Order: sequence, then structure tokens, then C-alpha cells
Amino acid sequence: MIILVILLSILTMYISKKQNQSKNNYNKNSLIEIENVKNSSKTKEDKTYLTSLVRDYVIDDIFKDKTIKNELKNYYKNELLKSKFNYYSMKITEEYLSKNIELNKTYFYNELKNYILNINKEEIKTLIKKDKEEYKNNQLNEAVNLLTFYENNNVDFSNERLVEKYNLLYSYNQDISQIKLSVKEIEKNIDNVGKENKNTQTYKNLSEKLKEQNLNLKRVSLNAQVIEKEIKNKVFSSDDNLLVSNANNAKTLTLFFLLIGMIAIGASIVSEEYSKSTIKLLLIRPYSRSKILLAKYITTLISMLILLIIMFVVSLILNVIYNGGNIFDTLIYGNLLTNKVVTTSVLMYYIKLMISFIPMILMYTTLAFSISVLTMSSSIANMLSFGMFFISQILEGLAILFNFSLIKYSFTVVSDYTSYVSMISYGNSMFNVANKFNLTLLEQNITYILYMILFLTLAFVVFKKRDIKNI
Repeated sequence: MIILVILLSILTMYISKKQNQSKNNYNKNSLIEIENVKNSSKTKEDKTYLTSLVRDYVIDDIFKDKTIKNELKNYYKNELLKSKFNYYSMKITEEYLSKNIELNKTYFYNELKNYILNINKEEIKTLIKKDKEEYKNNQLNEAVNLLTFYENNNVDFSNERLVEKYNLLYSYNQDISQIKLSVKEIEKNIDNVGKENKNTQTYKNLSEKLKEQNLNLKRVSLNAQVIEKEIKNKVFSSDDNLLVSNANNAKTLTLFFLLIGMIAIGASIVSEEYSKSTIKLLLIRPYSRSKILLAKYITTLISMLILLIIMFVVSLILNVIYNGGNIFDTLIYGNLLTNKVVTTSVLMYYIKLMISFIPMILMYTTLAFSISVLTMSSSIANMLSFGMFFISQILEGLAILFNFSLIKYSFTVVSDYTSYVSMISYGNSMFNVANKFNLTLLEQNITYILYMILFLTLAFVVFKKRDIKNI
């Protein structure tokens, strides 16, 4: 045991040494690259690239100082320093190019170092005011806007998570402004092309681009609303609750396993009676065929509910054990399909997500159940049900690509209700189809009911009329 500990200690020290060597090599390589770019620097783009290299090197070099590291424990200080680093990198680069001296001997390098060391000696608000004046004098509008945003919102810099949220909100607001400008530009181009040319490829491309930008605007605006509500309620659990993260990541896998299990049950519950020749014994009982088939179908539904509950309980328990997190934490998120900000608990999010699986599982279970009645074969029912599931996924992609709007009425699309609950709907196939071809909830519900009636009617009609003499 002692030998093992010693060996592990040696290994740890070796790895640490290698990492330090790697770090030193990185610094040396960075300096070599900076020198090469400096010597070949001719264009404005070259200077911008050189500034970015200098910035990375300077940050890395300054942060080797343990005293500075201790001064920068809190996240908010790093955030305030982002603008400072960008500003000083430009100044260091200018000095480095004009005076031809080493980077760490430039005036602005040492100014930045002193600024960091003295950051705790002044009030943050005073620091912001000073920085704003400095950035204004140097026409660094973006840095001035960020600091003005901090001032206007009276940001509490003692709350690390709160500052993080304000930074996100600022970023989203910037994105919204940019997207709105882009939308106006595209609309202007569409007007220039003219509606009389709406059948031309140029008009179609512009219209498609406008739709994409409007969707992007909707998504970013919704994210901003979520952040605003989180700031207002001081609720930040949606970012670091691993239960939520895992629920989103495992959603597709959980749904797939549930589908496998229920298609297998739905495909075999009737066909097994034919393959084992027990159907005659079943039908001689004093019940109508409709009642017998209904009893089989209800048994299938009960199995589905039991399997769903087991999957939910096991998934939740395992996630709590391995990932931690409080199931009663408040959760705030945006749903892109409904365009609403949702406030719930982690537990309720889990429950709603599991309930949203039911329509699709029910649809495919019923499909497998009906096919097994029609073909009297569980293997054919399984094969056809899974085949239709995978083929429909491919067809959805092709339909979006070739603008085939009728795909929105496919049973795979209309049976997927997870996008109405999940915080991750962007990129979901059902969401993509619904967004592109304007599938409404009413249309989805009606089409879903019609499919269910069709599958069950076929199953009951065939089962009632089937001749079992030769079975």
C-alpha cells in the first residue's frame, strides 16, 4: 500500500513537471510567433492578429505571479478586466512595435500589472468611472458601453453569479441590436427586389434568410427575458443543476429505450396468441372479440405507464445520487416553440418531460399493436414500426430541405410533444418542421387523433372479421 502511494506521488509529480514544461514551452513558442508576426507585419489584419497574440502572452505572463492570482479570485474582477486587457494589449503592441523592446519591459505592461495589483484598493464604482473616462478618451465605445451598462443597472459586484447574469444579458442585448439591424437590411433588400419578383431565386433566398434571422431574434430575445427574470428573482439554479442538464441530454436516449420496450410489447401481445395457437382458446370465452382486443390494448397501456414510471423514478434517483442537485430548486427557462418564459421546479420539469413522452410512445405502441393484428407476426410488427420511425426521421430532413410542407402531418411529427416542454427545442426535428411549415397545436392534436382512430379502427375491424379456422 505504501509502495502504491509512493508510486502515485511520483507519477503526480512527473505529470506536474511535464505540465510546467509544456507551459514554459508554450510561452517560448508564443514569443517566437509574436516575433515572426512582428517582422512580417504589413497590413492592418496582421497588426490585429499580433495584438491578439500579445494579449494572450501578457495575460499568461502576468498571471504567473501568485500575488496577482490571489488578487483575482473573484469572477467579477476578471469580467472588469476583459476590457482592460483588450485596451492595454493594443497599447503594449504599439509600444512594442515602435520602440523595439521586450514585451514585459514596456510601460503599458507594467501599468497593467500595477492596475491588477491595486484593484482591491479602490471602490469598484470609482474604478469603473476612471476606466470609462480612459476608454472614452481612446474612443473604445464597446468598453464604455459595457461599463455604462454596469452603472445603469447598479450591478452588485459582490455577487459573482449575479454579475455573470448581467454579462450574459449585456451580450444578448448586443446580439438583439445586431440581429435587428440585419433584419432591417434584409427587409430593405426584399423591397428592392419587389414582390412582383417573388418567384425568383433571389427573392426566395432573401425570404428564407429573413425567416432565419427572425427565428434567431426570437431565440435571443427569449434568452434575454429568462436572464432578466433570473436576475429579478435571483435564481441561478438552471445553469449549474446537473439534474436539469442530464434530463436534457438523456431525453432522446430515454425516449428511444421507452419506444423499444413499448413497440416490443405492442407488437407481441396479440401476435403471440397466433404464433402459440392460443387464440382459439381465447376466443371461445364468453366475450366479444372487440372486448378481448380492447382488454389486450388496455393491458398494453398499463404496461406503458408502469415502464414510464419505472424509467422516471430510476432516472431521477440515479441522477440525484451521481450528479447531486436539489430536485426542488426553482428553474427558469425559455421554451422556443411557445415563446414563453417558464418558471417551475426541477422535479416538475422532470415530470412534465416524462409526460410529454406519452403521445409518441402511445402512437408507436398503437402502430405496432395494429400491425401485429394485421400481420399476426410480432417480428414483422417490430420491423415495420422501427422501419417507419427511422424512415420518417430521414424524410423529415429531406422535406425541410426540399420544402415539402405535407411532412408536418406525418405521425412522427404530430406525436412529438416534447418541444412544448423541453428547454432545448432549437434543432429538434419536430420544432424545425413546425417552425418552417407553421404547424399549429390544433392541427397537431387533430392529426394525432385521426392517426390513432385509423390505427385502432383497422386493428378492431380486421380482428373481428378474421377467420381463425386454419390457425
